[in-house]
Amino acid sequence: FAWSLYKKTVSVYDLVVVVREENVAEANALGARKVLRVYRSADEVAHAPRVLTDADHACWDSEVVFVGTHFPGRGPFMADLVRLGVPLTIYGDLWEKAKEWPLLQKSWKGPGTTRDDDYAKAVQCAKVSLGLLSKGNRDLHTTRSLEVPSLGGLFCAERTLEHQFLYCEGEEAAFWSDAAECAEVCLRLLAADSRRREIAQRGRERCLRNGTMNEQILIHVLSQLA
Repeated sequence: FAWSLYKKTVSVYDLVVVVREENVAEANALGARKVLRVYRSADEVAHAPRVLTDADHACWDSEVVFVGTHFPGRGPFMADLVRLGVPLTIYGDLWEKAKEWPLLQKSWKGPGTTRDDDYAKAVQCAKVSLGLLSKGNRDLHTTRSLEVPSLGGLFCAERTLEHQFLYCEGEEAAFWSDAAECAEVCLRLLAADSRRREIAQRGRERCLRNGTMNEQILIHVLSQLA
């Protein structure tokens, strides 16, 4: 209902802001007066690196982490990673509904992290943080694409044009095309401590240079209404 109502009212807004290139033409087709396409963004406070304690590390340390809900297609991908020897940790909801649950259950450590601090610590205490896309949403990047680097985590995600625009592959983030390549990349990174830390640091620096932070994006949006 809400989506249908939104489509009916697109033409009454002074500015419609979208996060996918396809949405620009779709909004124009619905009669939008002006359309602005932006990248998603991380938050300056919620996604700032925390000072971690020994207790934080004892609770949250992991090798390769994914923080997110189970969607169709994610179960087989994660199961492939486990079969290929990736030491995987999963936080998120609905994973018990995956057909692969018997294989994934040992990797699942709890439901979605609803507190900013928990999410931040899960990312910061992981050596590698996976970013998975929602094919149904036509994603080429997600909020994880900005949040993980902003937190200082090593972002490891599907190779897309938008991810390659945001970060230099192998220098500021790690990319892959399928589970086999993802496993290969993760295992290689886990074996290279200094290299891994360098990529994570460069990724955070690039994220800040890109301007994909909430306040910068909002300033850009508001400037279009001046």
